[in-house]
Amino acid sequence: MVYKITQLPASKHITRSLQGLRGHLQYECLMCGSRLVSNKQHGQTGQQTTQSLCEYCYEDLPLNIYCCQRCALPMPANIALCGNCQKELPTFDQALAPLRYEGAAKHWIRRIKHQADIATIQTSVDLLCDAISNQHHQPHQSQPSPVDAIVPVPMYWRKNLKRGNNQAHLLANAVATRLQLNFHPNLIVQTREKPEQKGLSRHERQNLKGVFAIRNPVKAKHIALVDDVITTGSTMNTLAAICKAAGAKEVSAWALTRTPKPR
Repeated sequence: MVYKITQLPASKHITRSLQGLRGHLQYECLMCGSRLVSNKQHGQTGQQTTQSLCEYCYEDLPLNIYCCQRCALPMPANIALCGNCQKELPTFDQALAPLRYEGAAKHWIRRIKHQADIATIQTSVDLLCDAISNQHHQPHQSQPSPVDAIVPVPMYWRKNLKRGNNQAHLLANAVATRLQLNFHPNLIVQTREKPEQKGLSRHERQNLKGVFAIRNPVKAKHIALVDDVITTGSTMNTLAAICKAAGAKEVSAWALTRTPKPR
C-alpha cells in the first residue's frame, strides 16, 4: 500500500518560506535581537546546527538533557526511567523533546501557535532534528527503526479554523522536509472536540476515547507523532494506542518541549 502524501496550502507556503528565507533569517538573534557573528551553534551531539540564536541565548535555553528515556520527562539526574514509566510504560515506544516547557521555550510555543513565526519554526526544527539525530547515536539504548510516516497531532477543524494554523502540522511538515521523510497530515484525524484538559491530573486526562480516528493503513509501519508540547503524554499515548491497534509496529512521540513534573 502506497501512502498518498498531501499538504495543506498553508503548510506548502510555510515550507517554501522556510526554504527560501532560511539564509535571511539568521542575521539577528531570535531572542535578544543582537547581530549574529555566526549563524552556527553546536547541538547536543556536538554537530553544527543552524539557529537564529546568539551564543548567550543558546546557552540559556532550557535544554531537556536529563530526562526519562521512555517519555522524555525532565529529571533532576540522569535516571533511565521516571516513576510513572517504572510503574507502567506508555504505549508509545520512545519520546524525545529537546526543551523543557519553561522560560524561552514557552515564548517560542506562543509565537508558533499564534503567529506561525517562520524564524521560530526554523530554529525549533533545528533543535528537534538535532535531538532526533542524537537519539540515533545513543550507544546504550535500543535504536528505533526507520520512520515510515511523520504525523502531526491532529487538531479539531473548528479550533484550526479559529486559530488559523495547527502548530503541530507546521512543525511536522518542516521536520519531514528537513529529514526527507514521508509527511502524512491526514493519517489520524480528530473527529470531535477534546474535553478540556487544562487543570486535570494525569489520570483525569485519560479521557480521549473516541476523539481520534485513523484514516490510512499503518500495519508494520513506524509512525512518528509530532507536537509542540508533551504535557502528561496522554494524547500521545492515545494516538499510539490507535496506531498499535491498527497494526503499527512502532510509534515515536516527538515534541519541541516537555512539561516538567509539577513540584
